[in-house]
Formats: sequence, C-alpha cells, structure tokens
Amino acid sequence: MLGKIIVGKRQKRLLIIEDLEGTRDSFRMFLDDYFEINDFGSSEETLACFRTLHPDVVLLDIGIAGSVLQGPDLLKIMKEESKETVICMVSAYSHLEKQMLDLGADGFIKKPCGRGELFDFLIAKGLMKPIVH
Repeated sequence: MLGKIIVGKRQKRLLIIEDLEGTRDSFRMFLDDYFEINDFGSSEETLACFRTLHPDVVLLDIGIAGSVLQGPDLLKIMKEESKETVICMVSAYSHLEKQMLDLGADGFIKKPCGRGELFDFLIAKGLMKPIVH
C-alpha cells in the first residue's frame, strides 16, 4: 500500500497533460488517492494552470492532438520556469525517450502503462512512498 505525501500542509500536486481522455481517466484513477490532480486534454490552458498551481509533478504526453504547443515545447517552458518540478514524458513512441531526457525530462513512461509503472516512477522520484505494514 502507498501513502500520500504531504508538502507543508498540502497534498502534492500532479498535473496531467494528455489528449486521450481514457488515458487521463486511467492516470486519475490510479493516482487520485495520492495527489491533488488537475488534468487537461490540450496545451492551451496548461501553462496558466502550471504557473498558478506550481505542481510537484507533471505527466506530459509528447504528442497532444489539436494543440499548438506539443509536449516537448511544454517541457522546455516548464523546466525554464520551474526546475524543481518533476516532469515525466508519456508516449507510445519509446524511440523518443533519449531525446526527451536530453531536453530535460526527469523520466519517460511508455504507453500504454499501468499503475505499477506510474508508482515506480513516482516512488523513485520521492513523490510517493511505499507504506510497510
């Protein structure tokens, strides 16, 4: 079992940017008990939310259908504005992993992914902690 991590007096914040509603819903279902979550299907509202909420972690799709800014564009902007925010790129295109890490991503998860891959990444980054009973 995993436990929520509290930062000061608040729960950690997670921002999901993913154009596929089913994937967003899955991420939310897997992580809703552990994070305060905001999710978007396009990049247009994302930067305003990022700048207002100061999320601890971002799950960012590489290709965001119908959006002017794509995942790599958002990654560059977000890392310039907040180096401490952990950003994990998510994509079905695993051949782009090295390129995304070179651009500053803190991790890469290949889609489709399950709860285990998400939890493993978040635990490794200190954003979730396993609870031993």
